[in-house]
Amino acid sequence: MMYTTAEAADLIGVKYYQLTYLLRTHKELDVNRFNYRRVFTPNDVLALAKAFKVPDEKFKALATRFPEAAKADKQGEHSINN
Repeated sequence: MMYTTAEAADLIGVKYYQLTYLLRTHKELDVNRFNYRRVFTPNDVLALAKAFKVPDEKFKALATRFPEAAKADKQGEHSINN
């Protein structure tokens, strides 16, 4: 499943412009592109949630929504490097 920037921002609970600002200012955050648009995998959404330091309840809710990504995140395997 791939998510657009707006969908990822909604899942994390931040505004679209906050997410794009984070991606522009932190060059180490590498995102995938498809048809010239940013796309985010569930692993990327969890990594962005960590970068935004979302509350634990929100992060746990995201982890239950994406169990495979949460398992990979515990092992440190996500495509966006913090």
